[in-house]
Amino acid sequence: MAFRQSWAQGDDARLGATQHDYIYDQPYGSGHNSSDDIIRKNPIVDSYELNSMSADPNLGLMGKAGHAQLNERARPGDATFASPYLPKLWTPFFLRRLVLLGFAAMFFGLMLILGILYGVSQKQLGLSTVTPSLYYLWRYGPTAVFALIAAFWGQIEYRTKQLAPWKNMADSPQVVDRSLLLDYVSPINVGVFYRSVRMRDWAVAAAVTGSFLIKLIIIASTGLFADNFVHLNIEVTDLPVLDRFKPGSLNMSNLNSRPIHRIYGVRALNMTYPAGTTAQHAFTNIDTSPIDDRVSSVNATLDVFTSTVRCELANIDRIDTHTVQGSSGVVMLPNGTRQDIPLLDPSKINLTLSLSSPSCHYSTQYIAPVDDVFEILDVTPKSDCADHGRFLYIYGITTINTTQSDVDRKLVDAQYFLCLPQYSILPGNVLLHVNTSASPLEPEISFPPTSKPLQDGASAIYFVQAMSKMLSDNGAIRIVRYLNGSTSQNVTTDFRDSGLLQNGLETYFTQVITQMASIYHRVAAKNDTTGTLDIAEYRLHLQTFSFVVIEVMCGLLVALSVSLALRAKNTVVSRDPGPIGGLAAIVSRSGRLESTLHQSGSASLSSTRNILGYSRFSTTTSATGPPHGFAILPTIPDSSESKKEPEDDTNMCWYRPWTTTFGAKIALVTLPLMIVAALEVCYTASRRSNGLSQLGPDTWVRLAYTYIPTSILVCLGLCFGSLDFTTKMFQPYKALQHGGMPAEATINVDYHSRVGLHALWSALRLKHIPVISISLAMVAAPFLSIITSGLFSTDILPQSTDLNVIKQDAFSLDNFLSESGLADEKGADQGLTVANLVITDNVTDPQWTHGTLALPKFKIPDQVPQGDARVPINGSILTTTLLATRGLANCTILPTDQITNATYINGTVGSKSTGELVASAIPPNKCGRSHSMAFNNKTMDFSIPVMDGKHFGKWEFTDRQGWDNKTCPTFWIISGRVVNMRAQDVTMLYCSPYLERVQAEVTVTLPDYGIDHDRPPVVNDNNRTRVGDATMPYRWQESLYLPFVTNDTQNIMNIISDDLTGDGFFGALTKGKDGIPIAQLSGSDNSPKLASAVENLYGKVIAQIMNFHRVDLSNATSPLQAFPATLITPNRIILRQSPISTRILDVLLIIMAICAALTYWFLDTTKTLPKNPSSIGAVASLLAGSEMLRMIPEGAEWGRDYRMFDGWFFGLGWWGSGDKKRFGVDVGSGEKGGEGNRLI
Repeated sequence: MAFRQSWAQGDDARLGATQHDYIYDQPYGSGHNSSDDIIRKNPIVDSYELNSMSADPNLGLMGKAGHAQLNERARPGDATFASPYLPKLWTPFFLRRLVLLGFAAMFFGLMLILGILYGVSQKQLGLSTVTPSLYYLWRYGPTAVFALIAAFWGQIEYRTKQLAPWKNMADSPQVVDRSLLLDYVSPINVGVFYRSVRMRDWAVAAAVTGSFLIKLIIIASTGLFADNFVHLNIEVTDLPVLDRFKPGSLNMSNLNSRPIHRIYGVRALNMTYPAGTTAQHAFTNIDTSPIDDRVSSVNATLDVFTSTVRCELANIDRIDTHTVQGSSGVVMLPNGTRQDIPLLDPSKINLTLSLSSPSCHYSTQYIAPVDDVFEILDVTPKSDCADHGRFLYIYGITTINTTQSDVDRKLVDAQYFLCLPQYSILPGNVLLHVNTSASPLEPEISFPPTSKPLQDGASAIYFVQAMSKMLSDNGAIRIVRYLNGSTSQNVTTDFRDSGLLQNGLETYFTQVITQMASIYHRVAAKNDTTGTLDIAEYRLHLQTFSFVVIEVMCGLLVALSVSLALRAKNTVVSRDPGPIGGLAAIVSRSGRLESTLHQSGSASLSSTRNILGYSRFSTTTSATGPPHGFAILPTIPDSSESKKEPEDDTNMCWYRPWTTTFGAKIALVTLPLMIVAALEVCYTASRRSNGLSQLGPDTWVRLAYTYIPTSILVCLGLCFGSLDFTTKMFQPYKALQHGGMPAEATINVDYHSRVGLHALWSALRLKHIPVISISLAMVAAPFLSIITSGLFSTDILPQSTDLNVIKQDAFSLDNFLSESGLADEKGADQGLTVANLVITDNVTDPQWTHGTLALPKFKIPDQVPQGDARVPINGSILTTTLLATRGLANCTILPTDQITNATYINGTVGSKSTGELVASAIPPNKCGRSHSMAFNNKTMDFSIPVMDGKHFGKWEFTDRQGWDNKTCPTFWIISGRVVNMRAQDVTMLYCSPYLERVQAEVTVTLPDYGIDHDRPPVVNDNNRTRVGDATMPYRWQESLYLPFVTNDTQNIMNIISDDLTGDGFFGALTKGKDGIPIAQLSGSDNSPKLASAVENLYGKVIAQIMNFHRVDLSNATSPLQAFPATLITPNRIILRQSPISTRILDVLLIIMAICAALTYWFLDTTKTLPKNPSSIGAVASLLAGSEMLRMIPEGAEWGRDYRMFDGWFFGLGWWGSGDKKRFGVDVGSGEKGGEGNRLI
C-alpha cells in the first residue's frame, strides 16, 4: 500500500496553486520493495544514494556533551513510517576525497615531470633547439596550465570556507562567531588566513595557503622556460676525411719554393697558416662543407704530422785555413810555350773545422768569404754523431785573409749548430673553428695520453735536404733573412746570441718541414672519423630559480591536498547551503533558530549578533522518524535568553562593500587603462630604440622583468576578483529586490560555486548583465598572467656607436706611376710573393687588403666614450667608409677582324711536339710607328710558343720602342688553342692599366682589424677617382704561379698542363684558387669572361704589391685625417617588448575596464541589503518568519532537487505590517527599501 502526502502553496503567493505529490512506497518492514524502488518512485530522493545501515537503535541519537551527534549515513524517512535508510550528508564535488587526492597526484606528477625536464635540461644543456614557431607555446603554456589549476583550486577554497561554520557546528555547539556569523567567504584572503589560524580552522588555512601558493607558481611559471645561447657538443662518427699522410722520400724534381714562401708569409707578413697546418703540426683535412651553419667548431680525431728540430750548439776545437783556387791564367814561358797557371781567389778562404758537441765530434771543410758574413747549410748526414740524421748550420763572419794552421778563433767569429730533425705521425684531437666571420682562429691540437703513434721519431733529414735545394735554386742560402723578417731582434747583428739564433733555427726548420709534409706527403683518401660538433644555438632551458620555486610550491600543495583529503571533515551538511533556497530548506527544519531570528532581517550584523546573544549552535540529525531531519539547534542559556526587538526600518543601515565605493569604482575602471598606457609607452620606447634597455649579467635584473609585470597583473586580477565576489553575491538579492522573480534566477542561484565559464554561461542564460560583464572580465583575468609571460624577452642585437677613426698611413704611388719604377723594387717582390700565396695557395688576404682593394690603415682608441659609460671595442666590429686604392687592367677586346695568325712548326723538345704562333694585331687608333720596321707599320707582332692539341695563353708587354704614342696599350692578353697545328679561337685583349681611388664601406673585427668575412667591403662605383697610369714589375707574369710548379720545358712556356701551355699569369688565372678552366675563356663568345677574369686577377696582384708601398703617418706633425665610423657591439643583450603580447594585453585590459564599468552601471547595491549575506546567520535572518519556509516540505533539507520552487516567485523587501512587519526574502513581492540611509 502507498501513502500520499499533499501540500499546496499559500494564496498569498498570488499565483495559482500547484500540487506536489511525494509517494513513499511500502512501509518499513513490508519487505518486497528494495531501496532501488524507493529511488525510482520518490522524486524527492531520486538523486540520493541509499545505503543500508546497521539496525543499531542508538545510531544517530544525541551524543555526549549534550549536543547532537551527526550521522553521515542519515537519510530522510517517509512522512508516515520509519525507514531503515538514512540519507547521506552532502559533500561538495571538489572536497571529495578522490578529487583532493587527484589534486595531490597532479601536483606530484607536475613535480616529477618538471624534475625530469630539469635534469634533461641540465644534462643536455637544454631541452631542445628553440623553434620560433613554438615560441609562444613554451612562453604561455606553463602559465596557462597553472592558471587553469588555480580556477579549480578556487572551488576547493570556496567550499572549504563555506563549510567551515558547518564543520564547527558538527563537532560541538559553537558560539555565534564560530558558527552562524562565521564568514570566511567574503573577506580578503590575508585576513582569512590570519583569522583561520587564530581560530584553528586548519582546513581553511590550508585552502587559502594553497591559493596563495598557486598564485606564486603562476608568477614563477612566467620565467620557467627561457631560450639561452649555448654551445652544445654532439658526437658524430661520420666526419668525411679527405686525405692521409704517406711519408717517404721526396722527388726532388717535383719540389718548389711554396713551403718557404708560406712560412715567410706567415712570419714576416702576418698571414695565416694554410688550411690543415699550424706552426708545428699538419693534419689530415676533413670536409666541412656539409656542416651546419650553427656549428662553431669541430673537434675530430685525425692523423697529425708533428715535426721537431732540436739543435745543439757545437764548440770549435780547431780551425785551419787554406787558399782557394780561382780561375786559371795563361802565361808565355821564355821558350815560347804557353802554360796554364792556377790563380788564387783572394775573396775566399777554405776553412777546415774540428767541431764537437754532446752528440757529435768530427771535422769538415767549407769555403767562406773573406771579411764578410757567411752562411753554411750542410745537409749531409753526419755519421760521427751518436744519433744519425743531423745537419750542420753555420753563421758568422771571417776577418782572416791568410792561410795558417790553428788560427785564432776570433778571426772566424761564428755560431755552429748540429741539428736533429724528426717527425711523428699519431692520432690527435684537432679543434677546428668554422663559420666564423672574424679572422681565422688557429686550430688547437692535443694528444690523448693513450695515442699510439703511427710513426714515431722518424728522421726528417730528407726534408732539410729538400729545403737546401729550394734555397739554392733561388740563389745563395739566406736563412737569416727569413729569421730577421719574423723576429723582433736582428739576427744579423745579434748572431753572437746563440740562444736567439738556436731558437730561431729550430722554429724555422720545424715550420718549413711541417709545410713540406702538408704539400708533398698528402694523398687522397676517403674514410670517416669520429668527432664532436660544437653547435652554437639557442636552446630551451628550465630556469633554476623558477624550477625550485615551483617544485617547492607543488610539494607543499601535495601535502595540503592530502591533508584536506584525509584530515579535513568535509561531510557536515545535508545539502548545498550556497543558494538561498538550499539554506532555506535547512532553516525550515530549525524552528528554534527561526524563532530566535524572527523579524531580524533588517538588523545589522552587529545587531544580529546581539540577537543571537550567548547561544551556542550545532547541527543535528534525527535518526528516529519519520522524518529524518537535519537542522541547526541553538542551545540558549536560561540566564541569557533574551531577544532584542528588531530595529525600526527608518534607522536601518545598508551594507555596502568596499568594491562598490566611489574610489574603488574609479580605481577598477581606470587601473587597466593606466596599465594599457604604460604598456604603450614602454612598447613605443622599445620599438624606437630597438629595445628597452641593455642588460648585463645580473640575474636579479632578469628576475625583475620576468616576475614583476606578472605580479602586478595578478594583483589586478585579485582586485577584480573582489568585485566579482561582490557582484555574484548581490545578484540574487538584487533580482529579488525587483520582486516576483522565479527561483531559478534568485534563490536557486549560487554563482560562487561555479568556475568562470560556467558562471558566464549561467548568467547569459539568466540575463544577469552585471554577472555577465564581471564574469567576462574574470575569464579574461587569467589570460593576463598567461600573456604577460611572453611580454618581455631578451635578444642579442648590435649596439651602434658613432665615432671618428684616424688614418694611420697612405700609399706611396710614385713607383707605380713611373714607367720603370717597379723594375727591381723590393716591395714588388714581396707583393708578388704574397700574391702567389693568396691566388694559388688558398691563403687568406693579408690584413688591410681584400680582393682587389688595398685599404689604408686606421686606428681607434681602446675604448670609446658613450655618454657616461665606456664601451669596450674588443669583440666588436667597426664599419667605416674610406677611400681604397685598386688597380684596373682596363682591357678592351680586339675585334677578330683585326687579328691575323699563322702557325709554324719548330720541332720537338723531348717527346713534346712544339710550335710557334706568330700573331699580328692592328693596334687601336692613334698608336702608330714613327719609322718602318720589318713588319707592316700598322701591326704589332707577337710570337707565342704553343703545343698542338692544347690551349695557350700569354701576357705580353708592349715593346714601346719605335711607337711614338704613349697611349698605346701597356700589355696584351692573347689566348686560343691549336688544333692540327693551326690556331683557332684566337682572342686578344689590349690593356692600359691605371690606379684609382674608390669609396668603399669596410667592416673590420676588433681588436685585430681583420676584414669581417660575413660583411666584405662594398664598393661605391659612383664615387671613384683616377690616380694615374700603372706599371708592373718587369716580367712579373713569369713570377706568378711559376715558383709553385715544375716545368721541364721552360724554354717553351712557363706552364704546361694537360690542357694549357701558358705563362704564370694564365697559370694563376686557370689553376689558382678561383681559377676558371681555360676552355671557358677561349673563343670570341668567352671574350667578356676572359676580360673580367683578367681584371680580377690583375687587381688582386696590384693590391698585394701596394700593401708593401705604405707611408706611415702616425708620426706626422700635421693633424691626421679623421673620418666617421660606426662601432657595433654584436653581443649586446637587450630587453625587448613583444608587440603581440602587448596588443593582446591591451585588448584584455580594455575589455576588463569596460566590463568593470558595465558592472558598476547595471549593479546598484544601494539599499539592497542591511548586512553582508555571506554568513549563515545573515541569510537565516532574512528567511526567518517567511511563508517561504512554511511551503518547504519535510525532508527537503536533504534534497538536491530545486523543482520544489518551480512556479513560485520570490522577492526581497518588507513583509506584513505593524508588529509583524519584517524585512527579508519571501514568496511574492515585498515592499521595497526603507528610509534608512546609513551605509556599513
